[in-house]
Amino acid sequence: MSDPKSRLSDAYRHTRAAFDELKVEEKAVFVVESVLTTFAQTIESIFRTVAHEIDRAVDQMDCKPKAEAEAPGVEEIEEEEPAAEDPAPKKDKKTKASGKKSKKGKKK
Repeated sequence: MSDPKSRLSDAYRHTRAAFDELKVEEKAVFVVESVLTTFAQTIESIFRTVAHEIDRAVDQMDCKPKAEAEAPGVEEIEEEEPAAEDPAPKKDKKTKASGKKSKKGKKK
């Protein structure tokens, strides 16, 4: 079997050796910065992937023919003439609630 250390890059070995020479405080700062940088890069990668997938989904939705995108009969509803207005006058809400008629025909 191959030694796990033999698979590591020269840059890793160099950085690891330099890390060993740091003071304890510098090691702590280095570790925290490394962890935060790695975390930020991972989150950025995840957001990039999610954005890409959302773009793909939107592109697929835009490619659908209009006939599939609209409900059947939508064109007919949009083209219909508005219905004639009801000839009977509508009662005022205040009249209904109070049971009184307007000033023209007062009810006491």
